[in-house]
Formats: sequence, C-alpha cells, structure tokens
Amino acid sequence: MNNEQLNEFHACKTWPAYFIDSFCYLLDPDKGRIPFKLYEYQKDVLGKFVLNRFNIILKARQLGISWLVAAYALWMAMFHPGKSVLFISIKDQTASELLDKVKYILDQLPDWMKPETYKRNETLLWFGCEQPDGKVTGLNSIVKSIPTSKEAGRSKSLSLLIMDEAAFIRWADDIYTSAFPTLANGGNAIFLSSANGMGNLFHRLWCEAKAGVNNFETTFLPWSVYPGRDAEWYAQKKKDMRLWQLNQEFPSTPEESFVQSGRPVFDIQYLKLNASVTEPISDIGGLKVFQNPQEGHRYAIGADVAEGLASGDYSAAVVLDVDSGEQVAELHGHWPPEIFADKLDKLAREYEGILGVESNNHGHSVLLKLRELNTPGLYYRKVGGDIV
Repeated sequence: MNNEQLNEFHACKTWPAYFIDSFCYLLDPDKGRIPFKLYEYQKDVLGKFVLNRFNIILKARQLGISWLVAAYALWMAMFHPGKSVLFISIKDQTASELLDKVKYILDQLPDWMKPETYKRNETLLWFGCEQPDGKVTGLNSIVKSIPTSKEAGRSKSLSLLIMDEAAFIRWADDIYTSAFPTLANGGNAIFLSSANGMGNLFHRLWCEAKAGVNNFETTFLPWSVYPGRDAEWYAQKKKDMRLWQLNQEFPSTPEESFVQSGRPVFDIQYLKLNASVTEPISDIGGLKVFQNPQEGHRYAIGADVAEGLASGDYSAAVVLDVDSGEQVAELHGHWPPEIFADKLDKLAREYEGILGVESNNHGHSVLLKLRELNTPGLYYRKVGGDIV
C-alpha cells in the first residue's frame, strides 16, 4: 500500500460507516451493482452494532438491513484479526445468501484492500495465509454460515453471532441456549427479524429488553423509515395484502407487528392488548408467580400438555386474573403427564377458578389424574350425550 491507501485503510478500520460509504457496493435487484451509500437509519443501526454487544432489530421488509449486516460482518473480519462470525437463518439457503452478500461486497473492493483468502466455499470465507507447516497466519478471521439445527450455535468461541429472521427459525430456543456461552469472552450478537406472532424467542427477547431484563439494545424500523415510502405507497400495499401480512411485513409500530403477525385468529382492530414483562415474585420448580391470589378475584387456568420428554415440547399452564386481564402465574417444564397433573392440581387449589386442559393426546392422561384427585374447577364439555 502507498501512503494514501494506508490512510484510507486506517480510516476504514476506525469506523465501519466510512468503509461502507467509501468502498462498498451492493447488488440492487433493479439497478444491478450500485454504491452502498448509507441512509441515516442505517448509520444509526451501524452505530448500535459498534456500541452495544447485543442488538435485537424488529424491522419491516426490504430496508437493506441484510446488506448492512453483511457489510458489518466483513468489516469485522477484514480489519480485526482472529474474529469468528457466524450466520444462522431460517433456512440453510438464506444463511448462505447472507454469506454471498459478504462475498459480493468483498469482490467489489479495490485489489489493494482485499485480504488474502485461505479458504472460500459455499459456507465459509476464511482470511489468512497458509504456512509450510499448515498453520494459518495473517488475519485468520472466519465468516461462515451453517445449517439450522438444535446444535447450530455450538462453537469454541464466537466474535459475532447473527441470527437472520430470528422469529421464524426452528429450534431458536435451543440455538440461543447453545450459542450464548460461546460469546462469553466478549462476543457480540445481532438478532434481526420481522415479527412472527408472540411467545417465540424473538418476541420474548424483545419484551425482556424493553423491560430492562436482558442486555439487548432494541431497534424498531417501520416501513416508513425507507426514503420514498409515503402514505400512497402504504395504501397500495394495503390493497394487495391481507392485514396480518401487511402488519408482519410492513409494520408501523412494534405492538402492531407482534400482535397482528403470524396468522392470528383475531383481527387487531378487535383486540386491545397491554403486554408488559415483569419479574416474578417467585420462580421455583417451573412455577413462576407474578401475583398471589387476591380475595374476590376470579381466575382461569389454561393448560397445554406435552409428552414430558426432555428433548420434546414443554407442558405449560397460564393463570389469568379474569377481572384484571393480567397473567398472574405460569407453569413451564418437561414433566410426565401424571406429574404435570399434580402441579395443576396444586395450582387450581391455590387460584380457585376454572381449569381447562386440552382433551387430546397426553391431555387425556392429565384429565384422568385430575379427576382422581378431585381437582376443583375442572372444566368439562358436553360432546353428544357424554361429558368429557
């Protein structure tokens, strides 16, 4: 490098926005190869990547955030030796597409800036130089995409974990559990997605972050943040899409995004939810209590039953205060049906009210046990002439 190139290199290393604005190109579906010029909202997001270890981004579609994440991953690997970046997405193909964006940006850089590449294939980009003894020197930084699986996040150490479309990823909870210990030595994480209803890992992390329970920095990017999108543009989208699709793909608020996405049963215009996250007053043996029973209040308990295998689905129950509409307690764990029934019995005696248990598969075993225990408030329904 000459002196001018060396100065440019150091400027890029100091701040990723300069690197992207000055040297990066992206592939536009309509215009082809174009300079990657950052919009203000992209600069803000990029700043959060630098300043915060953990970022969660709830976004509308087609905002260029995937290209931004790809450029940031390349910047980290190119200018910081020994980094390990991992892409996980909804499908293997989608994760590979993120890596393809990294490769495209890399290929458009001036030759003097490109680092030496040790390995490059469909799932891996490894910067470094191979020595005669087989060791890799130089940058020795890796950007890779891996298949989605329960063990997808396991690695010796990660510098940056990127989960794209995190609300739609199968086994997201398992991946999260596997991946976060690998970030213990200062690694960063970026979870980005449009919404996919409520209750999944992405939604829980978002709510916990807003409540200050975890260390994620939240960013919401509505449809209107992209230049040129106005009321007329939105009105046309509204004509072409069902309401839940519109609010999932092009939300105006986080609440709209979560409540109305994921093929909901009820239309948002008929629902008014006040969702918040609070710390339980007790959390023992899979039972979280947010509020003790109140005299004069009515309660309802709904239970979803699983087989009880450690590797299977969870059994769960929620206690609602009928008068306030608040969730006051919840059961969540891997228990055999008879053990789950015992826990439900105790819960029903604590919160006197209606107990409804799904009456299929393993739910029948739970219901049989509850009848033996004479559990109060057990909900029955009439099918033909039979009470079940």
